[in-house]
Amino acid sequence: MIEMVNSYNRAATRLDAAMKAARKEHMEIVKKFEAAKRDMLATERYPDWDFSARAKKEAAKAAFLAEKSGIRGRVEKVWETFDSTVRRVREELVAELDKIDIRRAAGVDAAAVTLLNSGTMRGKDFQQMATDFSENPAMLGLVRQAAQKAIEGLGEEQYQERHELLAVIENARTDAEKLIASFDNLNSIAKQFSGRRENGDWNSSDGYLSSNSLEFWEEATAGLVSTESKESEE
Repeated sequence: MIEMVNSYNRAATRLDAAMKAARKEHMEIVKKFEAAKRDMLATERYPDWDFSARAKKEAAKAAFLAEKSGIRGRVEKVWETFDSTVRRVREELVAELDKIDIRRAAGVDAAAVTLLNSGTMRGKDFQQMATDFSENPAMLGLVRQAAQKAIEGLGEEQYQERHELLAVIENARTDAEKLIASFDNLNSIAKQFSGRRENGDWNSSDGYLSSNSLEFWEEATAGLVSTESKESEE
């Protein structure tokens, strides 16, 4: 598990760095836009009869319009690059965790499979089996499949049993799957932080003009990003 956590920490730290770099570039683009807007507004009082003043006024307006027409595309390019980086980091994390899982994987337990297929197990039995095979990716997959099949055979009034089985399906995950889910959660927070929805769209028509503070990011990701590595497993 320690080796897996170290792999996750490296990936999370890379996402953290990429997010902060993207936000910095995003804010620099916005600041340039805002400066052009201020310059334009400052020249509005210039008299049109003064050729030199009118030329400055027109130049400031042209500069602002140029910034305005291109700002959204430039900001979106920044976050497209971030998304591409995160996809690559995630792929590398999955590959690393898969290698570790293969080394740790135990075989399928025939007796447990027979019990899973017996139709006699209840929610608490599935939960116990998931705990017993928490380090066995193959068996956990079979436990989830059997729990899903058991749910399909429940009556509408069996609320408690359904709740317990749903908990098994949700929680019977390998260490690798849990760490990948944490990474995906971190990426979801990054999208919210950038002002985007889960699908990448902006939260509002001018959402690309703002971004949450770094303090918000640090608070929202507390416990998900760690630069500390543990000692490697023997």
